[in-house]
Amino acid sequence: MLVGLALSCACGRSPVLSLHRESGGSRGSGADDDGHEGGGVQTCADVDFLFVIDNSGSMADNQNKLVANYDVFIGGIEDAIDSVESMHVGVITTDAYPHNVADCRALGGLVVATGGSQSSAKKCGPYVDGHNFMTENDDLDRAFRCAAQVGVDGSGAESPLTGPLAAISSPLTDADQCNAGLVRDGALLVLVIITDEEAEVDPAFAASGIIAAKGLDDTVVVLLANTPESDCAIGGGAQVGEGLASFVSIFPHGFVGPICAADYTEVFTQAVDVVKEACPS
Repeated sequence: MLVGLALSCACGRSPVLSLHRESGGSRGSGADDDGHEGGGVQTCADVDFLFVIDNSGSMADNQNKLVANYDVFIGGIEDAIDSVESMHVGVITTDAYPHNVADCRALGGLVVATGGSQSSAKKCGPYVDGHNFMTENDDLDRAFRCAAQVGVDGSGAESPLTGPLAAISSPLTDADQCNAGLVRDGALLVLVIITDEEAEVDPAFAASGIIAAKGLDDTVVVLLANTPESDCAIGGGAQVGEGLASFVSIFPHGFVGPICAADYTEVFTQAVDVVKEACPS
């Protein structure tokens, strides 16, 4: 799928939106595995979260802030959107993660176990419902904090856009594969990217892949990065993420916040409002 998109995708905003229109829109048809009907208006009954966490050497403080404040975001969405009935919560890293269980070590594989410097160094899953992602039935204070503390032994050549595209695409989403069941037809996908690196591929190409796999209007992108507006200090290999900010701007519902914020309470509180905009009032 990635190779095909690379060959067929033109750059810029218009080709991305054209791909969406030609595909007939963003929402699936029929019922998903939980019996929820696809098609029609997004109800936000089902919300799928995918956290893309940079695990390179400069990210320890940012991972700590995420772990400390994730509940402001997920809990804020639950409190703000009455229609939410179920959640899937997955974590991936920005490179192939060798500390993970064997079937999930490829780029985009959901984190089930962590290891290495400044990680939680624990087996975090499979989670309560038997998947490699968490649900509303998990104790997220334990499970998310375990999975999100991925450590800082990762490659400095991060893949903050290719990683999530792989995570929601075949073969990782195929039956019996690492990410099976993570992303549901008709569910709202909330993609949270936390990195101090720049886009590694053309933003329009990456957006086209997300749209082809999931949809335009059914996707919310929350980015915490060194963007031109963030005034974050550049050091330790960090870069200004102009391409990442461009990626977010393609989607109708997107939010860009500073990765260098003292904590992520205010950042996530603002991001909740963006997710609300994607859901019916």
